[in-house]
Amino acid sequence: MNVAVILTAVLVIGAEADVPPQMKVLEQFLGTWKTDSFLDSAERNPENRHYTRTEKAEVTLGGRYLQIKRYNDAATLSGLTLYTYHEATEKYRLWHFSSSGMAEDGTGQWDAETKTFTVTGDTDDGGAWKHSEHFIDENNREATFIAKNKDNEVFVKIRYKSARQK
Repeated sequence: MNVAVILTAVLVIGAEADVPPQMKVLEQFLGTWKTDSFLDSAERNPENRHYTRTEKAEVTLGGRYLQIKRYNDAATLSGLTLYTYHEATEKYRLWHFSSSGMAEDGTGQWDAETKTFTVTGDTDDGGAWKHSEHFIDENNREATFIAKNKDNEVFVKIRYKSARQK
């Protein structure tokens, strides 16, 4: 086999696919954020709770994914989220894993007018969840996560306020 053919094959196999322009929306998450979380009382959390965490977001896998690592106050990794844009369905995709064993996947949309990124998915018991991130400005965002069971009863509700760290 010709050396040029082998080299060409290696270059083509190793080439990065074109990154969809919709990935630019996810760049708003880049950097380090300090997040105050407010867990409202609900079925899985009988009392209101407040906690803080640090989030570190970066692009990975040739720019086709955004990875967010979440650290609790003890600087222990407590969550990992991956976002991407799926061109075939024209939707954003999300996969989230937490140290508590929770795992979620969902699809979402960006609303440029309201500067809100919304992702929805199904719960294990036949219910649904919704996560909305509203960008107030380039350094501040507010979010809510609400999960409902199959009877449409809220079992988790979390409110977040995040500030980009310099």
